[in-house]
Amino acid sequence: MPVNNTCAEYTAWQERWKLVRDVVSGEEAVKNAGTTYLPRPNGQIDDEYTRYKQRAHFFDGVGRTAEAFSGNVFSKEPVQTGDVSDEFAAILKNVDGAGRSLRQFSEDVVWDAMQTYQGAILVDYSPAPEEKSEADTAGNGYRAYMRWYNAESVINWRREVRNGRTVLTLVVLKEPYEYSGDDKFTTTARNRYRALILDESGRYYQELYDEADDLKTFQVIEPKLPDGQPLDFIPCFFCPFDVPNKSILLGLAYESIGLYQKSADYENGLHWTGIPTPVVENMDAQKDAKGKPIPVPLGGSTFLFFREIDADVRVHYLEFSGEGLHQLAEAIDAGLYRMGLLGARAIGSDKKGVETAETARIYRSSENAVLKAFARAMSEQLTRAVRLMAQWNRFTPEMYESWSYALNTDYDDLNANAQMISVILSGRMNNEVPRYSVYKVLKEAEQIPDDWSFETFAEELAADNTGAHGPDGEAA
Repeated sequence: MPVNNTCAEYTAWQERWKLVRDVVSGEEAVKNAGTTYLPRPNGQIDDEYTRYKQRAHFFDGVGRTAEAFSGNVFSKEPVQTGDVSDEFAAILKNVDGAGRSLRQFSEDVVWDAMQTYQGAILVDYSPAPEEKSEADTAGNGYRAYMRWYNAESVINWRREVRNGRTVLTLVVLKEPYEYSGDDKFTTTARNRYRALILDESGRYYQELYDEADDLKTFQVIEPKLPDGQPLDFIPCFFCPFDVPNKSILLGLAYESIGLYQKSADYENGLHWTGIPTPVVENMDAQKDAKGKPIPVPLGGSTFLFFREIDADVRVHYLEFSGEGLHQLAEAIDAGLYRMGLLGARAIGSDKKGVETAETARIYRSSENAVLKAFARAMSEQLTRAVRLMAQWNRFTPEMYESWSYALNTDYDDLNANAQMISVILSGRMNNEVPRYSVYKVLKEAEQIPDDWSFETFAEELAADNTGAHGPDGEAA
């Protein structure tokens, strides 16, 4: 098989990665995906489907929640332990060889990995010319660095059991680049592939391929440690875990698409049933010389004529009746509420019953909190990558083995709920979220009394009315 072949796990997770990426990107990405997320109703022609899609509202709750999660992780500075030299501190200010500090690198990696729960940090070494000695290369730009590959770029991997341990023996990384050729004003997108291989003897090396050269091997690289020894492992650290996992945002993404589809049906129904249409019963429409009905203008519309023998003439407006739109509205409300729960509980544990402040604190520090588990796993992989980079850059074991990096996990339910409350209230002001959803989120966040029912909440709003200030004029 060619080097651009993808493994089964990559293929299995690819659609879920794209789903989360699109909903985090927002309405434009979701609507540009067309029927992928909004199936075309039977019988709709292209123009009708375009209008159907345009009427739909996309609630940007997932993107805002992702920003809230990332904000929680970096609401406090990551903690570094261990005494390091000025030289060690200097490499932490440029971990990727392109000027990004470890803090900047971590923020970018966390934001990306949070969406897919897959990706990899490759620790590599800038190869020096063969004629250069180790003394020449030290401190002259030839150094170890870290590079992040997102989930879509890690297209193939393999693990094998060797000497009683499961080890990586193959990783294939896709590296897009732009090629200008003879015309410096025109570029062509191409892909290069970097195969990381651990052979049967335990020797690590790289093979490079380019699709411009029919995916033939054009370079073989064998990275070596400062003492000249080859590596006996692949220096690639999968993040946050060694195997793909369900993203913290995936459940929210599914709910978001469900809301988008219901919104399309609801808004389309409102469009066709909410416009008053004049109707005349039991009178024939006037016809022209060819027998075709003559339209009777009335503002921006025309009359519809219906005939029933021996019945009185009746003129009125055609009005919609039925439960379909009401049921859609209730389904949208329920979906918004579920999104609120999923977002808040990803940070804090599920609360049951009445809690004291101490019990709430214990729940907030739960080892099972999803975002905390993610942050801890990312901290471990970042620590491992930096330690190897430091080893490769000739620092002593005493220095890099005592160094560690810990992302913040000191956030609680209140902070998470504050973020979700902001999202819900924003939706309320845009007339996209009902009062009941606001009540449920505030109740979950313990921002209203435990004994308040929704009716009590509504009564208090009415009693506190200082004038129209809601999205549609009501005090809410």
